[in-house]
Amino acid sequence: MGIRYRKSIKVAPGVKINLNRKSASVTVGGKGYHKTFNSNGQTTTSVNLPVKGLSYTDRKGKKSNSSSAPAARYENMGSVVEAPTPKEKKITAKAVIPDPPTAGVAVLGSLIIVAGFFLSGSSIPAGIIVALFGAYCIYAYVAHKKNPDSGKYISESQLTRWRQLLSVSSGTSSELVEKSLPVLLELKAAAEEYCSLLPESAEALLNTQQKIVDFSEFVIIKGDNPKKDYERYSALIVESQK
Repeated sequence: MGIRYRKSIKVAPGVKINLNRKSASVTVGGKGYHKTFNSNGQTTTSVNLPVKGLSYTDRKGKKSNSSSAPAARYENMGSVVEAPTPKEKKITAKAVIPDPPTAGVAVLGSLIIVAGFFLSGSSIPAGIIVALFGAYCIYAYVAHKKNPDSGKYISESQLTRWRQLLSVSSGTSSELVEKSLPVLLELKAAAEEYCSLLPESAEALLNTQQKIVDFSEFVIIKGDNPKKDYERYSALIVESQK
């Protein structure tokens, strides 16, 4: 059983800080309208409509991993029964190097420290833990500013190479992950096609797989091992040419 933690702290009228085990967020507004800014990059806008029981929610930024596939319907003994549609395998790309902390992370850390100060009035240990988390957010931002090429986060030269692979002129690491996934899927499909045409397609196969290996410095499809696939294709080419 996993351990869960969630805490909401009111720091000012209409301003709350929400903490859980994986992220922190700030909610601004009241019951009728409020916005939530999450440390994971997601912004949620919630509006309670005048009609009782109706509300509107809009989420922007990183998408949830959950999927809501429509249910299939079939008749059974005169009654209609809802049957779940088989789930399709979701293919996702995984960033090898994360985005560096921004100034917004440092600001959020400052707010969390303030929240820890207020929380210490009711629970000193909880207040210390919250304040330390806020201090870490500020530390991460300052440490990156002092040494931007430490290797922990993506450097500007790496971003430039990644953008060149995608033939784009701008974009953060998170944005480039989304743009990379369809390109990687196309390259994988092309490699499989060339593999079926061996030995004539040997050069095209290795060139295509090399592009996937180039992307693997920054992002890979979950479950893949591009370098091992390159070695496997090389062995298949040698075998096909005998």
